[in-house]
Amino acid sequence: MGSRVLCITQDADIRKQLDFIIKAAGAEVDFSERAPKSVAGDEVRLIVYDLPEGDRGLDEAKGFLKEHDTSGVPVFFLTHSLNQEQKIALLDFDGCNNLRVRDGVIDQSEFAADIKKILSGNIFGLDKYLPYGSEIKRIYVSNYAEKSNCIAQVSQYAARMKVRKPIRNAIEQVLDELLMNAIYDAPVDKDGQPLFANLPTELRVNVQLDTKKRVRVEFGCTNRYFAISVLDQYGSLRKKTILQYWKKCISEKNQIDQKPGGAGLGLYLVLNSVTGISINLRPSVATEMVCLFDLNYKTRDLPQSFQIHYEQASPDDTLLPTAGGGPGGKRSPGILYLLTSLLILIVAAAALFVTQFNKGSATSPNRGPTTEKRLPLSPLTISTDPPGARVSINGKAVTRVVGGKTVDVLTPTTVPNLRAGQDLSIALEKDGFVAVHRVVRLKPNKAGSVHVKLERRMVSVAVTTAPSGAEVIVDGRVRGTSPLRIEIPFGKRVKLAVSRIGFKTIRRDFDTGKGNFNLHLALPISPEFGSLVVTTVPPGATVKLDGKTLEGKTPLPKRLLKGEKTYQLSFEHDGYRPLTRMVSIPKGQVVTLAVKMVAVGGLSVQSNVEVLVFLNNRLLGKTPVIQPSLAAGTYRLRLLNKKLKIDYRDRIPFVVKSGEEINRKYEFEKVLIKAPANAVVSDRRSRNTYKNGETMYLLPGRQVLRVKMAPDQPERVVVHRVIPGRPNKIFLK
Repeated sequence: MGSRVLCITQDADIRKQLDFIIKAAGAEVDFSERAPKSVAGDEVRLIVYDLPEGDRGLDEAKGFLKEHDTSGVPVFFLTHSLNQEQKIALLDFDGCNNLRVRDGVIDQSEFAADIKKILSGNIFGLDKYLPYGSEIKRIYVSNYAEKSNCIAQVSQYAARMKVRKPIRNAIEQVLDELLMNAIYDAPVDKDGQPLFANLPTELRVNVQLDTKKRVRVEFGCTNRYFAISVLDQYGSLRKKTILQYWKKCISEKNQIDQKPGGAGLGLYLVLNSVTGISINLRPSVATEMVCLFDLNYKTRDLPQSFQIHYEQASPDDTLLPTAGGGPGGKRSPGILYLLTSLLILIVAAAALFVTQFNKGSATSPNRGPTTEKRLPLSPLTISTDPPGARVSINGKAVTRVVGGKTVDVLTPTTVPNLRAGQDLSIALEKDGFVAVHRVVRLKPNKAGSVHVKLERRMVSVAVTTAPSGAEVIVDGRVRGTSPLRIEIPFGKRVKLAVSRIGFKTIRRDFDTGKGNFNLHLALPISPEFGSLVVTTVPPGATVKLDGKTLEGKTPLPKRLLKGEKTYQLSFEHDGYRPLTRMVSIPKGQVVTLAVKMVAVGGLSVQSNVEVLVFLNNRLLGKTPVIQPSLAAGTYRLRLLNKKLKIDYRDRIPFVVKSGEEINRKYEFEKVLIKAPANAVVSDRRSRNTYKNGETMYLLPGRQVLRVKMAPDQPERVVVHRVIPGRPNKIFLK
């Protein structure tokens, strides 16, 4: 028997989709319209909870997580659109690690992959997130230079796959953030203390990860997604850390954080740039960040899916493989162990042979004592573009004495008398430029030369705003919209401005001489604008503002509008009458518009002869009449045709309910009067009178008529049954 999944949903369409998807993933599924009182037991391996729209769904999820201990059973929430505060409030619960926004239809392949990962526990590797057979490329990164090269390769691959420029920019920015976190923030010692996070920026460029601890980058592209994953082999990231910085960046006031360490705003930038994010954790062993970019998605309400998966490490499993297989798989050490052992034996034997040979040579009576051969000397000319770089050779600075003081030698320069035939490590440093290392081997008695083009050192500035989406302008040039990471030359004085419609423009001047830093700005509302909050009873209405449909459904969050202006708002809701309201927005004030929707049903009236239709004495028109929006309530119909003497009135009123369609069809039959010349016939429901030879229009069935045979005779009642489809005549004597 396969794994069992419990699905909680009240939506019949979603139920059908989940049933197909979960069974396709190889699991059995049970359904419930309400959350069970207990989720304990080994039978249920996963709970999928489809939440209602709006605040009701959020409250339902919180109540479920508070009342149920889900530590043994993961919960996957399917939600409608949530803002960032609502996502954080839900993810703050220990039992909530899986969140996906759905709009009516669930992506079958994506959700099936999610189910398989959770049930199998096999979470690491980008292949779990892309369709079978997708091309996945892999790069390993261990230092700053390899990081830059990796970003360039991924960007070039995205361009070859025809990924649009704005998405490529987001991919580069996110990959840069993830690599910085993996290289500088993730590494910790055995006590969990950071190794490089507190290093000054100028020293970070020299960080070199151990080969066994290299960062693994995987990337691939389908017709819908571009996907990247970055895996570090320390496993120091925690869910609490992610949510802590996420909250901080959307709630705190203006701040400039110039601490060199920490992944806070970097994580926030990632969360605001990707469509979906999965964080795979093997605590103290590895962390993998998987990011998906929807090639067609445009909304800024990101991310649309957020998942955290945990995989426990065995006591002897302290390192993920960096080649020859993805993380999380089982190792097969037999052959590798034999090869390693054989290599060690060969090296040991060679070392023993060399040692014995050297000993024999030193003591041989025939050879006598050995003498070291002196290496020849050669000069080396070193130049840089731009000039003025300090020079170190084999770790020792090249200096000279000027006026009794020792000063650094700057490029261009020629260093004489260097050993030829051996490797020389050349280091070049210049303020504001990236340090460069070169290895040179001079030829005997021949001058050598080295020329290096120095790359200007850039400072990374992470700019975030509350709210996001503000235009970032640096030295008068638009660089993009927040959240944004920009590169600025080291040591430069910069003028920065952030601007968004409805908010005051904030300007900051800063010096980049202190290295990388983070800048978070809370934008104050412009005094020229006011705010509008829209709610409806019931919620879930679509709203148009001056003819333009607003994103989302009521209740709508606070919206900034130009002050001292009147706006037209239109409301539409299934089962309710469309409404229009005019609202004026004063400057600097918040206007709350609460609208009560009027429930409506539908009414259609048809007849075989043309009649005027009155509803509660209000003329609707000539048949056929269709009234699509009718307020729920009690009504009476009247059908009138004076020429044909038709005046039909409902004796019993009918009730229209919200969302109900009522169809009324009337088939009038002709009834010929045969009576004495002085006789007068009248319909009890109307005031019309008929005489011999005239035709009445009556509805089929039992009809009660009043008959007066002569003016001086009393009125009597006659009952006549009208039969449809046959000639009808009334004979009176």
